[in-house]
Amino acid sequence: MNEDNRPTRPLFLDQVTLNPELARRLPPDLAFRCHTLPVAESDGAITVAMANPGDLRARNAIAAALGTSPFFVQGDRETIDTLLAEVWSTEIGFQTRFLVCSTQNRFEEVNDYACRLGSLLHAEIEYLELNEESGFFLNNLTKKAEDGYNLIILGAQDRPIKKRLFSRPVSERILSQLPIPLLVVQKTRWPLSKMLILLRGEEGDCSTVDWGIRLAQAYNATITLLAIVPSIPVMYQGLKRFEVGLYELLSTECALGQRLRRAAERLVKENLNGTLRLRQGSPEWQSRYELSVGDYDLVIVSADPDDWLHRYIMGGLVYPLLHWTDRPVLIAK
Repeated sequence: MNEDNRPTRPLFLDQVTLNPELARRLPPDLAFRCHTLPVAESDGAITVAMANPGDLRARNAIAAALGTSPFFVQGDRETIDTLLAEVWSTEIGFQTRFLVCSTQNRFEEVNDYACRLGSLLHAEIEYLELNEESGFFLNNLTKKAEDGYNLIILGAQDRPIKKRLFSRPVSERILSQLPIPLLVVQKTRWPLSKMLILLRGEEGDCSTVDWGIRLAQAYNATITLLAIVPSIPVMYQGLKRFEVGLYELLSTECALGQRLRRAAERLVKENLNGTLRLRQGSPEWQSRYELSVGDYDLVIVSADPDDWLHRYIMGGLVYPLLHWTDRPVLIAK
């Protein structure tokens, strides 16, 4: 029954598209304890699937955690728990596995970095030799990736000008072929004291923030959340309704504003040191500027969209970033 005594509706969860960002708005301990999953949001109204929607105490706790009175529907307990495990896999003790790909001449350096990174995350680390000359490397990596890894750590190497002109870097080929997050290490930086998270107002921001929070918790690092919005056309400059500040962005319901607000709320909730920054202009150039003035040890960004039209209109960020920065870059997926 809902608060107005209407019976709750059953929901077939196999017909629902999982929204990890929405699901994570409910703390995992409460979600697992009450077998509860937020499944949809429309105009500020949240729909929550529960195995036992008649549990009034649980419903009150869920409403308090979400900060609103949701609409409860009944869902299959086993299906809810399976979906929760998918959403919160990294937080409930699932085995974390890193795959290190490096040439022999960088193995010691990159492997040491990977071991340091994985030590507090209790990660299992395996190694695959990187050989760009071999046409079988990507095939071997694809087969290896089927074993289930949470992160591929790639020891990037300098490439001759001829290769830069006529062949794609192995990092780009890995990103285009595998759905696994990739950490590209140009130069190792340790310890992880400062991290830069680039927010793009896209679905991938959720995974980006997840990685940032997880690493910041493990290494007591500070986080800078950088949101970049398009420049205001010259003809509109000076008009207040076209001017966007950090406060205005946090107050809006646009995708970037919502994600920045939720990311900030998560930093506060996890008691992490963080800074919010907003810049207008080209994402690539604003990222360059931030990296030039900030002594960051790691950059975290979501993968560029697969949609070529979106990349053409909005511009890609990941590939240019990998070309000019010497900082380790984690591309979340």
